[in-house]
Amino acid sequence: MSDPYQYSERVRSEEEITEKERGRQALHLYEGGIRLHPKLAGVLQSRKVWAGVIGVAATLLLWWLGEIDGARAVEALTWVLGIFIGSVAFEDGMTRLFSTLVHAVAVQEQSGVGVSGSEQEQEKKDERW
Repeated sequence: MSDPYQYSERVRSEEEITEKERGRQALHLYEGGIRLHPKLAGVLQSRKVWAGVIGVAATLLLWWLGEIDGARAVEALTWVLGIFIGSVAFEDGMTRLFSTLVHAVAVQEQSGVGVSGSEQEQEKKDERW
């Protein structure tokens, strides 16, 4: 009979790890190595994130060296955070807007809506020939 308090877990293959488990785990071990979750890997590759980290580090360093006071440090950190959030929101909005416009143009081309009268006449002439 096995001991119920004994801990044992085998290493699971990539296929055995469910999507739900992947969402909960940003970092997990597999076959002796470390693999980052794709979203976390994407964040670490973002230039905006590293610019923010450098901004925070520079602000904290200046505060620690006494070059700026606490109020200025808080103000600088607020600006860094605000610019980061704004840039992420702007990028997301532009990406969604672009994909929406591309989809709308594709739908219009398929349905013929939005085609000017002269273009419709030309298409009819082309169909006759």
